[in-house]
Amino acid sequence: MSLIWYCNNTLMKSPTSYKISFEDLDNDSYRSVTNGNLIRNIVKRRWAKVSMSWSLLSASEVQTIMSAVNADNRTFKMRSPAFGTNDFITFGGYVSKMETELLEGMVGYSLSFNIVQSQGASWQ
Repeated sequence: MSLIWYCNNTLMKSPTSYKISFEDLDNDSYRSVTNGNLIRNIVKRRWAKVSMSWSLLSASEVQTIMSAVNADNRTFKMRSPAFGTNDFITFGGYVSKMETELLEGMVGYSLSFNIVQSQGASWQ
């Protein structure tokens, strides 16, 4: 199933491929010196990182996507079975590790980046 996503309420082109990973956010977690058990203070569960990539884009498509995700105060809205619901989820986030490349033969561009959740969401 393709990822349907919006950036600041603008429908964006679906990526060629995507991966969603989740991680708990801990505060002051530590290992017990007596038995080695991990003592966790979980602040929020299932913080998302969405890795997206496109394999063939025009220069104008790259520019449109890059300018949208590079804006300040980004809000992302996405729908994917990986979130555990058929509904859209909405969260604040930022973009990391953006990379674009001119493809061999100058037929177009590839683009990839991560969207890292930076604000809690109701689905968590």
